Amino acid sequence: MTDITGKAVKLYDGFYDAGYHEIKVKAEELRGYGMYFYGLRTADYIDTRQMIYLE
Repeated sequence: MTDITGKAVKLYDGFYDAGYHEIKVKAEELRGYGMYFYGLRTADYIDTRQMIYLE
């Protein structure tokens, strides 16, 4: 996960079986309110999404 400037905020690394998964992010792990980007990578798929942390 990166902040709007591209600085790494947190790395969640692991292997998961196919299916639905959630990763919870604690507010104290973030650098305040704003936009963050996270990515998902598999053997044949890469995607980047954004999320906004609001007060």
